[in-house]
Amino acid sequence: MKRKTALLTFALLAVILPTVVSGSPFYYVPNTMIEDMKYGSFSVIVEEGFYFLIFDNTGYITDNYTRVDSYVIFTLDFEEKGMRDINAQKSVKAGEYTFISFNFDVSGIYVTECDFEMTASERISAFLTDSTGLAEYFEETADLTQDQRRQEIILVSSISSSIVAALLIVIISMRYRLIWRIKKKYQTYRNKKAGRRFKNIG
Repeated sequence: MKRKTALLTFALLAVILPTVVSGSPFYYVPNTMIEDMKYGSFSVIVEEGFYFLIFDNTGYITDNYTRVDSYVIFTLDFEEKGMRDINAQKSVKAGEYTFISFNFDVSGIYVTECDFEMTASERISAFLTDSTGLAEYFEETADLTQDQRRQEIILVSSISSSIVAALLIVIISMRYRLIWRIKKKYQTYRNKKAGRRFKNIG
């Protein structure tokens, strides 16, 4: 009975986990997602159709919006001889994305292997998708500027608040020390004065 329950659990996990792991707001060709890396590569089998290779420097993929301009050198090679290999380079500004497209449509051939390799000056994300995935990606990143600005404002506000709090602590501390020194000097002066009076009385 326990063995059957364990097997059933593993079977359910085998069905559920791929869905959870591959869950994304937009479609991309499985095993092609490269997340914020200076070097990356993948090798996949693609079917006949129109494809887009996207370089994302918006920060949306990893939710990291602190970006730097990146320069990418990449190759896209195809096993099928009827396809033209792509060797190119792209400059992708911080907060932006760029893409290239290719059409796999060779007479009598329905699948081919696609090999991708990239080297970037700064960390960047890249993935392969089709026209549906591209439309979904555009929709997801359409309001990115507003969200990014909101996060930047929150970050700046947090830093400013921390600086103000630190300055207040320093000012209060300095003021307290000054008051304490004045009180100490005044107490010493009073003690000396009281000592003189006592001497005069004696």
